[in-house]
Amino acid sequence: MKSVRSNAPDIVLFNKNLREVLYELQRKTAQLDNLEKELLLARSELCTKTSLLQTEEKISGELRTRLKITSDTINRLEEEKMRDSIERSNLSTSYEIVSKERDELKKEVLFFHTEASKYKFNVDSLEYALRRETQQREKLEQALTDFKNENEKVVANVDLNIEKLSKEQKYLMDSAMNVIQFNKRLQTYGLCSYAINKKYKEEIKHLQNKLLALSPCETSNQSQLHPEIENLRFKLKEMLAQLKARLRDSAPFEDKLNHTLDELSIDLTKIQN
Repeated sequence: MKSVRSNAPDIVLFNKNLREVLYELQRKTAQLDNLEKELLLARSELCTKTSLLQTEEKISGELRTRLKITSDTINRLEEEKMRDSIERSNLSTSYEIVSKERDELKKEVLFFHTEASKYKFNVDSLEYALRRETQQREKLEQALTDFKNENEKVVANVDLNIEKLSKEQKYLMDSAMNVIQFNKRLQTYGLCSYAINKKYKEEIKHLQNKLLALSPCETSNQSQLHPEIENLRFKLKEMLAQLKARLRDSAPFEDKLNHTLDELSIDLTKIQN
């Protein structure tokens, strides 16, 4: 029992201490909650600042990139400015050269314009001449076509005539061969006729000599002639008259024969040519 009483203050003290500890724990818990809230707030602020920092870094990177691009652009523009200055100087020189060339070109253009006018006049003249030549050529072509048609007709007629002439030539050649054969016969006949006429002339001459031998001058001194001699004398006169008649008839025949032979020779020469 004493032990219980002796331990009572300890319990009270323990409870007091416990209450203090609990109070302190509640206070610490409240402080911890406040600290957690502050920590959350700090974390939120830190996240916000981190995000802002990242944004600033991004913007700073972009600005650095832009600054580099701007620097490069400025350098490039400076270089271009120098090049432009050089080009302006060159262009100024080129402008002077071009101005001189322009003046020369103006003179050349004026000269070429004058020459072009001359050439245009010549071209117009040539075109007019060409039109005339074309018209004449068309007329000549038409005339040539007409001539060709006429020539074809003539050629057809010539071919027909050549065919006819070929037939006529064949006929004439056959006739010429017949004429040649006839000529040979006529020559043979002429030779025979010449021999016969020569014989007749010799007989006439012989009979004339006989008649001269029996002339009336020689027989007038004779009182009487033998009847046979008188009969012979009469027959000789008759034969002499007949021979003379034959000679007279044969002379025109020989002339006609010679004329016919000459004509046949001429025709034969033409046929051979």
